[in-house]
Amino acid sequence: MIWQLDLFLLTLVVICALATISVRGLLSSTIIFAAYSFLMCLLWAEMGAVDVAFTEAVVGAGISTIFFIAALFRSTTRSGLLIRGVDDPHHFKDQGWKMLPLMLSVITGVLLFYGMADFPAWGDPQSPPNTHVSSYYIENAVRETHVPNLVTAILGDYRGYDTMFELVVIYCAGVSVVSILKQENL
Repeated sequence: MIWQLDLFLLTLVVICALATISVRGLLSSTIIFAAYSFLMCLLWAEMGAVDVAFTEAVVGAGISTIFFIAALFRSTTRSGLLIRGVDDPHHFKDQGWKMLPLMLSVITGVLLFYGMADFPAWGDPQSPPNTHVSSYYIENAVRETHVPNLVTAILGDYRGYDTMFELVVIYCAGVSVVSILKQENL
């Protein structure tokens, strides 16, 4: 039954991804992208990665959508210039460039699926993370970190550098968006 839910959610995710790049309006694309992020949030939660699901809900479906909509309204109304879209007379001239990103996406997807063949089976109790890493964290995290929450101990102490650099990336993206939105010459 769980695999049917996963398949249903993944189907909706693919439909949203295709719809995001297919619709004509930027606002419609932004709203569909928000739905895509929310569906990804549901997938992460269903797989047991609740911390990733919360991050996807807040950043993907929440803040990103607000920034996209703010940037859209700010950039289309200031100087009277249109964002290149279907209302732009030059929109249909250079359609050939769209094939390169499509081909790169397909090649990347094929390579990712090829790489997944080396992964252990989902939930395999004999996989290296389950036999080595997880048991070590469960047995030693509270004693070594003095943090009662296991997830917080892992993210804050054992994966501290990884978490720090994720925060740096999010911070840089936020500063970039705010600086773009503050420009008066758009």
